Amino acid sequence: MSTQRIDAWTSGDLPGIGHYLKYADHIPAGRIILTSGNAVMDIRGLPSTEILLPHALKLFNQTSRPDNSSYLTLPVLQRHAILIPGSVFAATLTPSQDGPVKVAGIHTRFYVVFKVDRKIVTAKAGCDGPGVLFDRYAVKDEEEGKEEDGSEVAFFFLTHQVGRHRIRVSVADAETMLSTFSEFVVEVTDA
Repeated sequence: MSTQRIDAWTSGDLPGIGHYLKYADHIPAGRIILTSGNAVMDIRGLPSTEILLPHALKLFNQTSRPDNSSYLTLPVLQRHAILIPGSVFAATLTPSQDGPVKVAGIHTRFYVVFKVDRKIVTAKAGCDGPGVLFDRYAVKDEEEGKEEDGSEVAFFFLTHQVGRHRIRVSVADAETMLSTFSEFVVEVTDA
């Protein structure tokens, strides 16, 4: 059962977009719910709806296709290389080499590079436990005019415990904010 008060919301229609609900002007927080066809977007986070509305409309226009003229697709994330600084092991992978990433030693830094078929806006990674720690990521966009338009994302990690650890990385498309993920296993052994 909802505890929202009826007078907290106002509604209306936006030409070419669809129906919306937004916090009433007297509510000191920004929240907008836009609907168009079968798409629903709940956007919040700025101090007022007035400030949030232009950002919400821009995002909704990029992600919603009321005429169904083109379907949105998820970014394709493909593991490309594993690099361990100071090690003789640095390899470019082929799709058939999709086994566990093997790293020797505790406190060893390594990074895994993924190719993405489009430009991305953000990325993140996490481990199923404390065995491998996520440090940071770096994005390199492909140069304009090349055949392939996309990005390379390097995820930097630090080993913390011996064992097998499952890692999950994800990226979000710069235009639509659709995100996708990939999982792989890191096998940490004693040095």
